[in-house]
Formats: sequence, C-alpha cells, structure tokens
Amino acid sequence: MRSIQIIVLFALISCTNTEETTEKATGQSRHSDAFNQSIQSTLKAYYSLTEAFVRYDSATIPSLAADLQQKISLMRPSEDDSTSANYISQAQRHATQIAEAIGMEEKRHALHELSENLFTYLNAVEYDQEKLYYQQCPMAFNDSEPGYWLSAHDSIRNPYLGLFHPQYGKGMLKCGENKEVINHLDSK
Repeated sequence: MRSIQIIVLFALISCTNTEETTEKATGQSRHSDAFNQSIQSTLKAYYSLTEAFVRYDSATIPSLAADLQQKISLMRPSEDDSTSANYISQAQRHATQIAEAIGMEEKRHALHELSENLFTYLNAVEYDQEKLYYQQCPMAFNDSEPGYWLSAHDSIRNPYLGLFHPQYGKGMLKCGENKEVINHLDSK
C-alpha cells in the first residue's frame, strides 16, 4: 500500500512540475484574462467576416458585421492607454458601415478602414496572445489601390478579390502579401 502512495505522490509532483515549466516557457500576458478574451472573441468574429468576404457571401456579411460590431463594443481600452478607446470607437463605426452598406464596394472600403483600426489598436496595446499578420492586396480598389486585412496565418486568402470576384473569379484569391506582423509574444 505504501508503494502505491509513493507512486501517486510522484505522479502528482511530476504533473505539477510540468505545468510550472510550461507556464514559464509561455510566460504570462501583460493583459488581464478579460481583456484578452474580449480581443480573442473580436478576432474570431473578424475572421468569420473576412472569410465571408473571401466567399463574396453578401447574404451573411451584414449579420457577421453586426456580430463583430457587438464584440468590438465589449472590448475595453488598454489598461494603460486611454487613446486606444478611439481605435475601438472607429472599428465599431466601420463594422456598422459594413452591416448597413448596400453595395460590396462600400462594404470593402469599410473592411479596409476597420482592419486599419484593429491593426493599429492591437499593435498599440501590444496584444500578446498570438502572432497576427497584416496583409495587403495591392489592387483591392480600382485595380490600383491597396486594401488591408488581418489574418492569423501567413498564407493569403484575399477578402477583396476572393473566390468569386466578378472580373477575376478565384484567380486572385492568393493575391497579396504580408506587410507587417503583430508579434508581442516575447514581450510578455
């Protein structure tokens, strides 16, 4: 019986040490759990919206944009930067524009503005839960003006030209490049 107790105790100690090692390896966020959860919820809604743009799914874009707007409204300014409230307010406004706009061109322009505000906000607050890619389509507007978006992946899925573009079809789905990376993982 005594040997079983020793084995159980050893197993508990081993598990505890593994958890401590993992925690030290990944580090702690400089932000609160509530703050990080609001950002993660917003990004999940944002990625759903950009994927709807990729699919040219004009029927679901308004409801996804409304959901994103609601998620953005729950975001809080950075604990140490009161100016970040402006980025949140602007992102909300652009999500609302996407939801309410009639034409895809107007929705796409609002997506561009929304993406710029989210990028600036996430970089300013040094969001440290994941690496994010700020991507650019060089011909998003009038085949000559760039459009930007955020992605959790370095591969390109262009929400401006997408799968069913009236002129290009799916030929420009991978058109674009990573312009910047938000990577504050090491600054935890």
